Amino acid sequence: MHWKRKIPHLSPMQLVLLRGRNVAEDAGVSRESLYRALSASGNPEFGTVLKVLASLNIKLIAQSEGA
Repeated sequence: MHWKRKIPHLSPMQLVLLRGRNVAEDAGVSRESLYRALSASGNPEFGTVLKVLASLNIKLIAQSEGA
């Protein structure tokens, strides 16, 4: 079996959850709140999403479709 087939695909949010404790601390939210917000049934506030992105050194950029 090829080695890549042994590694399951992880979504970006699953990667965030793997780093849960550090991301939660950096974002200023509890680990449990982070898990709930990023779960399939979660509904995170925009501010929480921005804090998580900032803790991962990711910048969110909005751009018009015409640009």
